[in-house]
Amino acid sequence: MEDEYWSVFDLLCLSLFLGYNKRSKQNKKNRSKLTVNHAAGSHSFQRTRACMERMDAFQRQCDLEGKTYTEIEVYSKILGKKSGYVRD
Repeated sequence: MEDEYWSVFDLLCLSLFLGYNKRSKQNKKNRSKLTVNHAAGSHSFQRTRACMERMDAFQRQCDLEGKTYTEIEVYSKILGKKSGYVRD
């Protein structure tokens, strides 16, 4: 009885491993086809691009007006304060 249990257990583990291994290989192949790595966290690329464009526009406007801001100040002006977080 115990031998049957272990043979079924081994068979189950092997099939789970093979399924995992197959999925792992497919995922690796799919990731290799990507042209761009996602590095914007939970924000979409469009949202990140829009934020960068707003920061650039604000910086250009400040340059025209003769005002000088650091990158951190521009970042703070565009993104604003987030409740519960320290953002200088």
